[in-house]
Amino acid sequence: MSFIAVFRTMGRRICDAMLILIISLLLLEGALWVLSACNKSVYYLTASPLSADLPDPILGRRLNPDYPGHDKDGFRNAGVLSRADMVALGDSQTYGTNVSLQDAWPQQVGMLSGRSVYNLAVPGYGPVQSLVLTPRALDKQPRWVVSALYDGNDLFDAFHMVYTENLRSELGSTDAQIVAEINRAQAAESIESVADRLSWIYGGDFGAHGGGDTDHPSMKIRMVRYFKMHCKSWNAARSIRSIVLQNEVSTQDSLLSGMVWKSMKKKSRRSSGYWIFFERGNLKTVFMPSYRLLALRLEDSRIREGMRISEEAMKRMSDATRQGHADFSILMIPTKELVYYEALSDTGDATIQALGELAHRESAFRARFKQDVCESGIRCIDPLPALSEAVRSGKSPYPMDSDGHPNRFGQSVIAGVVWHSIHP
Repeated sequence: MSFIAVFRTMGRRICDAMLILIISLLLLEGALWVLSACNKSVYYLTASPLSADLPDPILGRRLNPDYPGHDKDGFRNAGVLSRADMVALGDSQTYGTNVSLQDAWPQQVGMLSGRSVYNLAVPGYGPVQSLVLTPRALDKQPRWVVSALYDGNDLFDAFHMVYTENLRSELGSTDAQIVAEINRAQAAESIESVADRLSWIYGGDFGAHGGGDTDHPSMKIRMVRYFKMHCKSWNAARSIRSIVLQNEVSTQDSLLSGMVWKSMKKKSRRSSGYWIFFERGNLKTVFMPSYRLLALRLEDSRIREGMRISEEAMKRMSDATRQGHADFSILMIPTKELVYYEALSDTGDATIQALGELAHRESAFRARFKQDVCESGIRCIDPLPALSEAVRSGKSPYPMDSDGHPNRFGQSVIAGVVWHSIHP
């Protein structure tokens, strides 16, 4: 057989294989659409993550009570409780993004203590929403109320809700000079547009960086985003990957976990420095210091104002809970990057040293917050030492991807610190 004939035969085989693959994927996609219409579990397995949310006229958005793991009031609990010994407030760090319902730290506190716990946390919420939900927390007649403050984005969230969404606008500054400075900064480039661009990078869409027009992204970016939002096969793969990452602490050597980590490293290398992968023995994860820095630049008038609002919201929550005869605590949740830096900065590792600016800024924020709020008589719970000790012992409290949410083990570390702080 001539070379040309062999080449044509191979070409036909490749085309046939590609055709079979395309047809198989189309059939899979069609089957998933049919099954998702008939089965709620398949629907949520293959649905866009946005399906967990519903619009809310007061809070901007709320959780969908029909979403798996949400109770009929739209919060992440096995069921609605009329009374609870402890109520938790916060964002996705407390909701338990990427871990199962029972593995979120509030539920783990319940299992550890034998007390009833109700979780009012919602991904994307901040101190202002927690303040709005405080009366609802007190309706449960709790002994303890724990409101989480996440270093990674809560200062931004507080500013955004008061100045952009106009929720609890009375928390805004009455100083004309401060307001004018904020208006100038927003006119130059809104902090929301910067956060939106970085959030796409956080999720692995590296075409969103480089100063492009994020309000009018390219056709390619819009097509990729549409595909990710509406393709059932893609979302099923995303859900399976999430399950792998939830359980990767006990399956680090599995073939699937190895494939996920290889993919993370490949993405990091083409991220223009936005993703930084770290590998040291059993410790494997991806850092995103540039994304975290956005919400910790206290020289930015908007972030500085977000800090003031956060402090005021926490003080008002403390006053309200005291009047409601409940014990109030603030859980100061650090970023993954600070946890690793605190644990390994003395090793001289170049990747860890690259986290230095973020670590110093975050530490400065935490010191100032403790001075302004914690030293005023409000209990502050700091899980940073325990989380860093876990890293030093060789067990990561975070998944191996760029996600900054604690994994199941990390949630258990936080739960232990919380319970032993409020009930020594």
